Amino acid sequence: MKKIPYDLYIYLDDLRSFFKGNLKKTENFLSCGMASLEISTYLMGSLLRVQEDKNIEKIEHILKGIETQFNLLNAYNFNSESIGFNEGYSKNIENLKLLDLKYARRIDRITELYFEVSKKVQLGLDDQINQIRDYFFLVKLPAKKHNSEKIIEYPDIVEVLKLNELEYFNSEDETFMMVHQISECWFNIGINELKTIERSLDNAELDSAEIEEKFKLTFKVLNYLSDNILLLDLMVLADYHPLRVALRGASGGQSMQAYELFKISKKLFEKFLILIEKENKNLVHIIENPKTEGDLLSIINNFTLLERGLKNFFFQHYVLTSNIIGSESFGSIGHDLVSLVGKFIQPIFKEIDQAKYDLTLKTNYQYGKIAGKLILEKEDTIPAPTEKHTSDIDTIIRVTDAYFAAISSFNQENWINLFAKDGFIEDPIGSRPYHGHQQLAIFFKGVIRFFSEFSMTIENMNIEEDCVKVFWNAKAKSYNNKEINYSGLEIFRINDSGKIMSAQVEWEPAIIADQL
Repeated sequence: MKKIPYDLYIYLDDLRSFFKGNLKKTENFLSCGMASLEISTYLMGSLLRVQEDKNIEKIEHILKGIETQFNLLNAYNFNSESIGFNEGYSKNIENLKLLDLKYARRIDRITELYFEVSKKVQLGLDDQINQIRDYFFLVKLPAKKHNSEKIIEYPDIVEVLKLNELEYFNSEDETFMMVHQISECWFNIGINELKTIERSLDNAELDSAEIEEKFKLTFKVLNYLSDNILLLDLMVLADYHPLRVALRGASGGQSMQAYELFKISKKLFEKFLILIEKENKNLVHIIENPKTEGDLLSIINNFTLLERGLKNFFFQHYVLTSNIIGSESFGSIGHDLVSLVGKFIQPIFKEIDQAKYDLTLKTNYQYGKIAGKLILEKEDTIPAPTEKHTSDIDTIIRVTDAYFAAISSFNQENWINLFAKDGFIEDPIGSRPYHGHQQLAIFFKGVIRFFSEFSMTIENMNIEEDCVKVFWNAKAKSYNNKEINYSGLEIFRINDSGKIMSAQVEWEPAIIADQL
């Protein structure tokens, strides 16, 4: 198979030697995590040796990333697995000594985090890390000795990727390449965490605590990846753009692992839907019943968290790219930059989005009688008709017929124009009214959005001195194709000009919620 330019550029085939796959998950996690730290400290050392002011922000960003990577390693549940690295020495980690003594507090935090991880698993650099602490006049920390049954080779990323032998195109080439190499390490970790969840769903082993742990680690990985890519925001554009031209056809958008991370997220969710369908449950039911469906709700919430992480990654990538090449551009592989926008606007797990919308509308009707009550109690004035109700029967019949015809045909303009400028609808009675044409339009949009079909018929009409009372029946289909039937009473006050001053609706909205 022909290799894509991106793989050739970041030496992905060589980097894959650290990707052990599903069967060696903990080994994969350690190898990829430490390889990423090796690349980070190698890049930091390279920038420090140049000693240019423009690199200071980059170094700060890399140090922040190193700290985050150790936090990610610490977040992994090793389950007391007896595995670890052989005792070794890292030329790249040693680059921390190139930092000025003003970075001592940062070194303190980073090395403390190293020893936090080393309490769980043998990392093999305890002596070297303590020597670095000593270099910055920091008190040495106690190393924990492990009796690891399986010892794996420390990832010599310099040797494997031949970092010392590479010839870079210009001053930004090294940064651009290594940011993507770091990303590939953590993409692989995220993929394997999600594959662990997939196996749980396949076996219907819904240990919600374990699944949540994997989801949250993946979310943290995505957040780190979103921040890691922003190191490229610090490139000197005058140097980057010639590199971009020389790299024609190579783009981070070609990362197959990034695609796989997205693809497996969707696949996981499809399996979850099949699982709850077998239990005769649906998403709305689970969200509505947190006390009885706590475990399943936890998984839904974790899918929502995963979606937030994926969208944040796409958003940060869009912002970065538009800052560098302008939002009107298209990338090296020919995609319009604006096409990225859909990745973080459209819902990834559409069924969850729809379920939350369903629950929103259902709740609107379920609690319709108290809609706006808290605000209504605090408002200074309650709307009331400003003119006397008309006694002209022809006007009353014409207006009420037009009212129900307009709402049944979803004719918003005709319906609103039947009201006086300060007219209002109180639907149901006791809720906060929609007052004036602007608010009436909001009410009508809610009707249009909820119903796909709608027909109201007048059953009876009582014309009284100060109002007209219309008894009606409604037959409709909801937006999700549910048959809806309900009835009610509407009290109109109409002025002599044939404009509705007020429409008050007496009915039980919860009837619709029950039918949904």
